[in-house]
Amino acid sequence: MSNAARLLPISAALILAISVIGVAFVSESDAAAPKHIEYASPTESLSIRSDYFADMNTNDYIKITTKNGSMVLSSKVISNLKGLTSNVVFRVSAENTDGLSQDQANEGYRTVSISLRDTDGNDQALGGKVTVYLPYELGFLELADKLSVKHIASDGTLTDMPTHYEEGYVVFETDHFSDFMIVPTYKAYVDVILIGLGVFSILMVILLVIVLMYLRYAEQKMY
Repeated sequence: MSNAARLLPISAALILAISVIGVAFVSESDAAAPKHIEYASPTESLSIRSDYFADMNTNDYIKITTKNGSMVLSSKVISNLKGLTSNVVFRVSAENTDGLSQDQANEGYRTVSISLRDTDGNDQALGGKVTVYLPYELGFLELADKLSVKHIASDGTLTDMPTHYEEGYVVFETDHFSDFMIVPTYKAYVDVILIGLGVFSILMVILLVIVLMYLRYAEQKMY
């Protein structure tokens, strides 16, 4: 068998492999690139048509923004909302003190109501997690790393939500909309006093060292 005959099967295999790679590359390049989409409203609620969700891809970055806060939808939520047949309304209420005791209100506790409803007013399930951003300014002596958000059940039971603070926002994750409570934590006054005493002590030590150095210098000058 000639060398050319031996090379024919190898050449055919290489051509087939290159063709497969080319098809895979084309398929990958034809895939829809993730889109960054933000729907915004100057009011506390935002209405979105169901066909908008039908055109979304689960890998898109979808952000819903109202005047009282915003939320980023996960791929599972997008997938769930793609099946909607009616328009929906996202709503984020203003922070308030509804349902709180006077002591809680005085300590800076706040409640906020978040909902997703269809045009008939029926609650819609999220089907996944959303990340909620609520505008929030830390109070005097408030600890950013201790800030928490709690879900308020219909029976009053409180459940901690994964929460953290970003500059100007309290951020938490939830897989259902409802009423939530923002709970601040403050530095104890005793901590503030101890810090103050520590700073005062350091300053006194520095002052004492300066005085001793001056006295020693003055003594040397005399001799």
